[in-house]
Amino acid sequence: MLDSENCLHLIKQLSTSNVLKYPTNDPKSARDSLLSFLSRSFGDDPDVARLFVAHLVSRIDERNTGLINSLLIGYLPLNFKISEGSPSALHELVSLLRPLLVSFSIDAVNLDSIQFPPGLDLETGTLKRGAFQLAQGTHIVLDETKLTACNLSEKATVNLKALMDLLDHQQVNIDFGFQSCQITVDYPILSISNGKSIFSFPWSVSIKNFSCDPDSIEKSMLNNWRSYLETCKASKVIIDPDLASSLEQDYVRLRQECPGKFDEDHFASVLNLAKLLAKSDASQKLTFDHWSEALALRKYLQ
Repeated sequence: MLDSENCLHLIKQLSTSNVLKYPTNDPKSARDSLLSFLSRSFGDDPDVARLFVAHLVSRIDERNTGLINSLLIGYLPLNFKISEGSPSALHELVSLLRPLLVSFSIDAVNLDSIQFPPGLDLETGTLKRGAFQLAQGTHIVLDETKLTACNLSEKATVNLKALMDLLDHQQVNIDFGFQSCQITVDYPILSISNGKSIFSFPWSVSIKNFSCDPDSIEKSMLNNWRSYLETCKASKVIIDPDLASSLEQDYVRLRQECPGKFDEDHFASVLNLAKLLAKSDASQKLTFDHWSEALALRKYLQ
């Protein structure tokens, strides 16, 4: 039997969930009912609901890892800033929709006690398991609401850097003592904070009113939503050459109309969101309407 402590990385299966064997028969109906429920939960805000669903169906399709910035197509980390109250209700909603989930409380105590990246124990000579050894596609929720100003220990600093590397590059560093290596992963990340996140999230939304009653969701409806999300998550979206030309022209227009406020990074972020909106519509092709909707949602782009 393979010792889980020594299992660093596994090649993921083509199908990451049994739910894909039973895809929803009517994805558009499931989308509409889920968006309606989420819109009510977010204080009758359909824009936040739309962005949240795009986050839930996100998956890295292509990657180009760099030293400072990495291009991760299909990756949409998201930060929710809640003005008051506990994040438990929001966390419970995410766990219902994405059962493959882990959460970490980001505070001085946890940062000093949890070991995020795997690493060599110099005293025993064995590799210690890290909290980031997860199945591909595992949703990570970061709870920053308990974070206060403090001095960080050396271990907490290492953990914080590991979190930043995971957020920015979607990779986990494994320290073998004499050398280290990086393993690429695909963990969608959602952060919940009371104010501005300590991490650099490209998309951030202020939530004033959030209320959700999980008991009001029928089991059949929940299973339908989960199947819809998994089906969309596994799909791919293509861009026709004619549309690509139109998007390039629109990019030039936006750069002229918004000098200094819409560069190539903004274009890449909005285009990435547009493809995820297409995914959430169960569409295999990007349309100009998806692009236009993503442009309207760039008010949440940091």
